Amino acid sequence: MQNREIGNIKALKDAWAFMQSNWALSLGAVSILVVLGFMQYIPVIGFAFALAYSILSLSIQIYIGKAVYSDDREDYMQRLAKDTTLGNLFTKHLDIAAGGFLGFFTLMLIFFFVFAIIVSSSMDMSAMQSIMQNGMNQHSEAVVVNMMINNDKLKVGLGIYLLVVLTLSYSFPAVMGRVILADSFNSALKRVFLVFSPTLWKSLFNGGYFTLIFVWTLIIFFVSIFVSQLFMIIFLIPVALIILYLLSLYNAIIYIYSVLLTEEQ
Repeated sequence: MQNREIGNIKALKDAWAFMQSNWALSLGAVSILVVLGFMQYIPVIGFAFALAYSILSLSIQIYIGKAVYSDDREDYMQRLAKDTTLGNLFTKHLDIAAGGFLGFFTLMLIFFFVFAIIVSSSMDMSAMQSIMQNGMNQHSEAVVVNMMINNDKLKVGLGIYLLVVLTLSYSFPAVMGRVILADSFNSALKRVFLVFSPTLWKSLFNGGYFTLIFVWTLIIFFVSIFVSQLFMIIFLIPVALIILYLLSLYNAIIYIYSVLLTEEQ
């Protein structure tokens, strides 16, 4: 790690330095993401915009993350922002972003498939088949709720499932950091599945990583609550969007710090 400064405060400072050093770039990026965010609700073609939004958002984080990993000089983020164009910010690492997105999408499908197996194997299939044939109504909703409340097997299965998901989420920043540092579509795709790597997990059990992620989690939690309140006031929505953009930059830096704190373990 070459004795470089690592921490949540440093990450926030660097994220802010990048954003405020080129407001035209930052506001342009926020505007593009907002437009894509709204367009994903368009019927039929909305999925394409949702896909674009996810990949481009990840592409920004990859751009920032790679820069932080390669240079830690005090004024680097300011100089980087001034030398960055919207084209570079969104498309320089588009292939890596696409690979990472596909990897996480596949991982999500795996978790959903496991969840579906747990639910289907624990429910009364004859009752479920009847509900599927007759559609949802007050009676069928009551039947489903009753099956879920009084089904001990389902409770145990979902409890174990939730515990596993929460445990695996501890590795997410370190996995994201390695995806950011990938050099190709295939590499980014494969690195997503490091979430199941015993070698990676062995490196995660150190005080530095735990402290970084614990504080990061608290910051994300409280900022998310604050931003959700801003979205309830129309004229403060632009402020909320800018904060979310800053949070995205901050996350990218934390992901890189996660790599730095675990790669030598």
